[in-house]
Amino acid sequence: MGTWNAEGNLTTGRYSNGSAGSSIADAFTWGGNNAGVLSSSEEYNGTSWAAGGSMGAGREYVAGCGTQSAALSTAGQNGTPQSNSEEYNGTSWSAGGALGSSRWGNANFGTQTSGATCGGYNGSSVITTTDEYNGTSWSAGGSLSVARYRFGACGTQTAGLVTPGWSASFGTMNSTEEYNGTSWSSGGSFPITSDSTAAFGSQTDGVGFGPRSSTTKAYSYDGSTWTAITDMNTGRYDSAGAGSDSAGIAISGVSAGTSTESYDSTPPVVFTPLIFFF
Repeated sequence: MGTWNAEGNLTTGRYSNGSAGSSIADAFTWGGNNAGVLSSSEEYNGTSWAAGGSMGAGREYVAGCGTQSAALSTAGQNGTPQSNSEEYNGTSWSAGGALGSSRWGNANFGTQTSGATCGGYNGSSVITTTDEYNGTSWSAGGSLSVARYRFGACGTQTAGLVTPGWSASFGTMNSTEEYNGTSWSSGGSFPITSDSTAAFGSQTDGVGFGPRSSTTKAYSYDGSTWTAITDMNTGRYDSAGAGSDSAGIAISGVSAGTSTESYDSTPPVVFTPLIFFF
């Protein structure tokens, strides 16, 4: 079933932070809130976290995707919903293309040059909007079937997955959706109803974790069905995730302080003793 293992602590605990990374040792997080909106970022090397470059503008409920050396941050809020994006090159942030509309609580998937963001709250309503990024500018993609904000996403621009969030129509939800690069379709129902989930992995092998209604719970997805996996050691929600389906990391979140922990789904090696007959 896999295990959750403690990783190095962040320098600054945060929630509603953005994240990126293709592996545990490539994890990267930025922004969020800790008694105020943050612009700082931190990079992980598989053992410890170190300060990265500061964002051009601090924001919370920000979305992220990509890798530690090529991350993409979109929208979020700092008093008001934002429409700008920023790109990270492993050292510093620079301005990216502006979204067509402002929002916060949206979620990203894909890479810095082939990414997407969807959902969010624009200051008056929860939206279904999806925008796709080519490394320079944003263009309209297919609309979510169900508007949502404060949720997780993972996968690629042509094979994305979103986890439950909050909607004005349904409140908290258990619906998930899959993206094929053009349109969204219903995914398997999440085992519990909640919002504020996070995710890592892929559309056919992903992990959703940290729902606000049961903060230690985590579930794996095989492309059709969600299945409970081992509970996390530290409860968290409005968290961030990075890494692959078999080796991902949960980064901070409400109630988690500076805690990070990784998930290893690799089955344990079983040694069969050799029996010799004389």
